Amino acid sequence: GPESDWAQGYGYQFWRCRHGAYRADGAAGQDTIVMEDQDAVLSINAGDGDMQRELNLVWKHLLPAFGPAALVDACKCHFKTLDKALAAAGFSRADLPPEGRVKSLPPSAARRRAAGVR
Repeated sequence: GPESDWAQGYGYQFWRCRHGAYRADGAAGQDTIVMEDQDAVLSINAGDGDMQRELNLVWKHLLPAFGPAALVDACKCHFKTLDKALAAAGFSRADLPPEGRVKSLPPSAARRRAAGVR
């Protein structure tokens, strides 16, 4: 029924979930949930055999925490903390990819990391 993620369907090694998400299931509570509408991926390694309970907790507690604004827009008050943490690791916001996309480290950061300098 509508309260069971297992009833949403299966295909191509992924299970469909409620709330427009889909997931890959592993053994003993290992799940990866893709929530495209929230631009988020959640991996769980719970060691729990009741995956529906895990999913219910995700939908009850985490899903409502996602808002309509991008994380950066919603957390502008935290830029000072972010800048401090990035500087401690030898980075700046300029090193971050646009829109949270992953990219390789800039050459200077890669050299520092290879040399063990943070």
